Amino acid sequence: MNHTEYRRQPTASVLINESVPSRKIENDQICLFCKSNRHSAVSCINNHLSLEEKVEICKRAGSCFRCLNHKNKKRHLSSSCRANVKCDLCSGRHVTVMCMGKGKAREDFSKTENNDSALSNASISSGAKQKHMIRLIIDSGSSGSYISEFAARKLQLKDIGHETVVHGLFGGLQKKEKHKKYVIKLSNVDNSFDCALNVMEQKTICAPIPKLENMKLIEEIKNYGIDLSDLTSKSEIEEAVKDHFVRSLRRDDEGRYQVSLPWLEVHPELSDNRNIAERRLKSCVRSLQKRNCLQEYENIFKEWVSEKIIESVEPEELAREKGHFLPHRPVFKENSTTRIRPVFDASAKERNSGSLNDCIEKGPNYLELILSFLTDFGRENME
Repeated sequence: MNHTEYRRQPTASVLINESVPSRKIENDQICLFCKSNRHSAVSCINNHLSLEEKVEICKRAGSCFRCLNHKNKKRHLSSSCRANVKCDLCSGRHVTVMCMGKGKAREDFSKTENNDSALSNASISSGAKQKHMIRLIIDSGSSGSYISEFAARKLQLKDIGHETVVHGLFGGLQKKEKHKKYVIKLSNVDNSFDCALNVMEQKTICAPIPKLENMKLIEEIKNYGIDLSDLTSKSEIEEAVKDHFVRSLRRDDEGRYQVSLPWLEVHPELSDNRNIAERRLKSCVRSLQKRNCLQEYENIFKEWVSEKIIESVEPEELAREKGHFLPHRPVFKENSTTRIRPVFDASAKERNSGSLNDCIEKGPNYLELILSFLTDFGRENME
């Protein structure tokens, strides 16, 4: 049997899509939508085109939107169409393939019944020579159909060609593989249904998942010093953050306290965020100018500089050491002693990068205890 007889056989991925009956067409007729010479446009079951895309194709081809020139071969506009056509889905005056409504035929390929099984028995054959019972996995999201290398050898299948496929999972590593192609006849157990399928050979389709008996994996992993984050309780993490705080806390020559940030052991890349900070600053300045509060807001930063809460960083130092810019914005509270105050955004981040909050431990929430902390902090004399 020659290659061309099998070239347009369906795959399992389109079995549930064929809810529209096929129609016999003339050999010289070519489908407007998929350029196939095996069916007309009114019988096209390729659902990758939207209605708008189909309409645009009809415009370019000078074809009527209502009948696709199926009943009337002469070119004409849809407004002057006299073809007696009826949609199988909505009973509208257009061919079914141009229906914009929802109907049962479309639902047939968009949902599956809850009682369907993804794993079932089926009978497979290579014609009159071999026939075997197999286990069949139905994956409606797959773009192709596969047969194991073992089953292909057992059925003594003869390949009809090769196909190179790039396999990738969830946007990860992509692998290019060359597969042999076969045509098989698939039927259910009672032979009440059968179909021909194009399949590609795959050495392993589903690998066995071994069951581990009496394996003390967690203990062994811990003995190697590997921390399992999902086994660490919240209190243990908070204790580790507290211990880091105590170990890194120190006082400088001016009596000011300094502490290191509690960086995560594994964290996303932290960019400098300069572009975001500059854009936010320009927007902030425009907003403050409209409210006539720019000078008041600037005075707060000048006060912080004089009190040595913040300090300027020279460009030379930025060139030597990698830094991170935090955008800020004003928060207004008219009834407060500080009517306007800056708030820094540690969650700001660039695309494909983490924010400062993404890179450091959260630690315990002490906000509700801050009053008692401040009270206790003032009980003893500062040296």
